[in-house]
Amino acid sequence: MKKFSLLFLIIFSIIIFTQFNCKSPTAPSGSGISISVADVSCTEVWLNLSANNVTLPANIIIKKNGNNFLNLNLTTKDTTLYDSTLSPNQTYTYQAQYNKGFALERSGVVTAKTLDTTSSNFNWQVFTFGGGGGGSSLLYDVAIVNDTSIWVVGEIYTKDSVGKYNATHWDGEKWNFISIYYYDSNGSAYWNSINSIIAFNNNDIWFGNYTHWNGNNFKSIPLTISFPSTIDKFWGTSSNNLYIIGHTGLIAFFSNQTWQRIESGTTLDIQDIWGTVNPITNNEEIYCVASNKYGIGGKTIDKKVIKISNGHAIEVSNTGLPWSISSIWFPQNARSIYIAGDGIFRNYQTPKDSTWENITGNITQYYSHRIRGNGLNDIFICGSYGDVAHFNGLRWTDYLGNGLQTINGNLYGLAVKGNTVCAVGSDGYNAIIVLGKR
Repeated sequence: MKKFSLLFLIIFSIIIFTQFNCKSPTAPSGSGISISVADVSCTEVWLNLSANNVTLPANIIIKKNGNNFLNLNLTTKDTTLYDSTLSPNQTYTYQAQYNKGFALERSGVVTAKTLDTTSSNFNWQVFTFGGGGGGSSLLYDVAIVNDTSIWVVGEIYTKDSVGKYNATHWDGEKWNFISIYYYDSNGSAYWNSINSIIAFNNNDIWFGNYTHWNGNNFKSIPLTISFPSTIDKFWGTSSNNLYIIGHTGLIAFFSNQTWQRIESGTTLDIQDIWGTVNPITNNEEIYCVASNKYGIGGKTIDKKVIKISNGHAIEVSNTGLPWSISSIWFPQNARSIYIAGDGIFRNYQTPKDSTWENITGNITQYYSHRIRGNGLNDIFICGSYGDVAHFNGLRWTDYLGNGLQTINGNLYGLAVKGNTVCAVGSDGYNAIIVLGKR
């Protein structure tokens, strides 16, 4: 009897100890919820959270470096999370968990390393061209192939025997002037100012007067749709996947030697176009900005942000933007989109229906005509009075009075590649090229 009582007490004690000291059982990692890193900057991370076989809504806890970071009520199967509390060049871990009945279910742990800042230490060269009797010289656009091959377009009037040029090429030591003519189907030659350029390599370059350079000669490409006399801006991944924009809302696509019009839904001038190809999905992300940037000519005072998808133009949110916008740029994953014009603006969510944030602050006090970059830690703007500024991922540096002098004019075109940046424009009479090397 005593043995039975002793055995009963031992079993009872084990049951009580188990109930009060054991944690809730944990389901296998990743069985219902997963988390992945979508993109990073120097101070931010974007995370994709997916819930499979999870009853919604569900209370989800996000842990950062093992500590509770975010508590959210998940109502959709897939969502994007955003953390802007990070430091440059640091590694962070994230994990999602939730209670599934009496079980604690966890995702796998993912690691995000933030970008390091880039150097803002540039050596600048300024080149001035013009002085001819044909008129004021002005440059509009620039394309960098590499350090020894930079193309600039516009109109340059000189005192030499030729007298006028619409392109110039940097060979690493000097600028070489070129006149590029467009030839119609009858063989008649036309010279005009060139507003835009895109260079895929040294042997595959497009100029805004519908001319293509194949490495040996310039070839005029016949236009089969109604479009302005010049192209205002290019974007594309190849000569078989090329987009162009122009005045009065005109957008077109070139592929297989054929031009196709894309209805933009606006008569505003399309000021800029930019796109990327997502390396994971292989999908293109293409956006345009449209406005009557100067508010003149009796045109509508308005602005639009347009996304091009599957050959169609879709208007997205312009909430928070001024009416005068000039340029758009974003990195490869298009998680953070920048717009420049009467201020600098950023959208770090989806711009479909969200608000654009004004980040102008002390970046610049002048109008910004163009924004371009290598990545979220290497962004440049150029604009009025010769202003050039750089964002290194943490802070902005303005170079006026800090390597560059104020001009009585504007820098309209900008290209960035690696450690080379080139901005072009005019001082009101002469063409100006600002070349920076890091």
